[in-house]
Amino acid sequence: MKAALNAAFDEKLIDVKIASRVKGLKPEDTKREFLTEEEVMQLLKTPCTYPLLKQAFFFSVFSGLRWSDVVNVRWIDVQVTGDRTFIHYRQEKTKHAETVDLNNNAIAQLGKRMADDQRVFKGLRYSAWTNLKLAQWVMAVGIKKHIIFHCARHTFATLLLTKDIDIYTVSKLLGHRELKTTQIYGKVIDQRKNQAVKVLDFAL
Repeated sequence: MKAALNAAFDEKLIDVKIASRVKGLKPEDTKREFLTEEEVMQLLKTPCTYPLLKQAFFFSVFSGLRWSDVVNVRWIDVQVTGDRTFIHYRQEKTKHAETVDLNNNAIAQLGKRMADDQRVFKGLRYSAWTNLKLAQWVMAVGIKKHIIFHCARHTFATLLLTKDIDIYTVSKLLGHRELKTTQIYGKVIDQRKNQAVKVLDFAL
């Protein structure tokens, strides 16, 4: 809005540069729900009534890709060089080209290789039914968090940070252009550290 008002002033459509009088709104931190390593292991062992969703969800957990990128990745994007498997793709959200190395757990979710023009998770679509199946699967394990597909990406980031991977590397793996976008996950880790030390708050 401020940019539009400034442009209007520059083009003499308005006489007063009112945008300079308006203070920007400071966005509030949003809660980023994620799964712990123990919860990830529980879900891996638990069948989902929509197996393709489970496969795609864990691909996101182990690669950090967003839903929009997971659903659109094609076999031509999955490349193998020696013992290195990676995906070269263009992010749907930012339109930036990215290269993401895949670990063995991510590779395991890919399944049998198909024709280059085929989607890896062919048939996967976003819908209220998909969200319902995800919620039912999570509830079946006894996890009471509000887990949506994007929480897989949050889980990827928080698990790396809890494994002491530096935040700059995590930022690059997520495809963030600015480090401050990734720093919100650092706050989550700080909360977990705080919770961890409190287990020693027993009566002496």
